Amino acid sequence: MDSRTKPPRQRTMSMDFEPLESHFSVPLWDAPLAHEALIARVPETAMIRARFSADLIDLLKAAGKPLDAERVRYHGFETVSLREHMRLMVYAARLLWPNDPLRIGLRRFGRGVRSSVENTTYGKVAFAGAVDAESSLRAMCDTYRAMLRYNVTFSMVSAREAHVAMRDVLYYCDSCHVGVVEGMLAAVTAGGVNLAPRVSVWMSDDCNGVFRVRW
Repeated sequence: MDSRTKPPRQRTMSMDFEPLESHFSVPLWDAPLAHEALIARVPETAMIRARFSADLIDLLKAAGKPLDAERVRYHGFETVSLREHMRLMVYAARLLWPNDPLRIGLRRFGRGVRSSVENTTYGKVAFAGAVDAESSLRAMCDTYRAMLRYNVTFSMVSAREAHVAMRDVLYYCDSCHVGVVEGMLAAVTAGGVNLAPRVSVWMSDDCNGVFRVRW
């Protein structure tokens, strides 16, 4: 299993806090992202499963992009430095979508997480019963704990709305992980039509927040 270390303590939110309607806003996708500052705050000991890095390399290969990143071969059963993975995400996003804001590229990577996980032995089991929004969000939270060691939970607000609490998510929480939530629900079919999730966020700091998800 991968190991990780919590980031230096910031304004970590209380999980007893329930954001008001007015607290949520749509992420600013075209806003600059100080990714080097975010990477510098990640502990050197923080790790991530290599399969997520391998996915990025596969996307670059499929697009015929140059592979002069730090590593070009990753094995899914390994773990790699989270800092290395974060740099690879930026590198890949800029090559694949040079005319789009960086946050958009990171969001797209997040959207592909469900299909990537479902291709693993763990994912085939975890998502076998994920046939609607609630069961998909439950499988998502289980996957965060099992594969990333992140404490992510959700609560149903209504039949078509949920709140997802992100705690100490070290990398690109309000871009990549918004995409993760979107991708989890976009894969769900209701009445022959895929769900169209809409995510707005309230962030306590770069690593902690609540996502409001509607579909």
